[in-house]
Amino acid sequence: VYVVFCDLGIGIPESLPKKQPSVWQRISEKFGANPKDSQVISEAILHSTSRTGYAHRGKGLNQLTNILSQTPGGNLRLYSNYGCYTLRDDKRYLRDYKTTINGTLISWSLPIKE
Repeated sequence: VYVVFCDLGIGIPESLPKKQPSVWQRISEKFGANPKDSQVISEAILHSTSRTGYAHRGKGLNQLTNILSQTPGGNLRLYSNYGCYTLRDDKRYLRDYKTTINGTLISWSLPIKE
């Protein structure tokens, strides 16, 4: 099964400093003032929270990765602006590109047993 989400907004690396200043502070301390987009995506997944403050919100990215950790053969690819985060076989890969996709694209796949 493949599920794809596309959001042609400003992207995670642009929205995070404005909407999640505490997470952005953590990222800046870890990677410096100008982190790569892939690093921002990775940290956003690790520290997913919602700006609403509700405990039941803001868990989507983290839930996707947790499910994949328990499902052999699954794959997550998250592109946002210049960065790409891939999770495959419980291994994480980060990559940055010279051009931007101007938003966020999430591709999530899980194997189906018949």
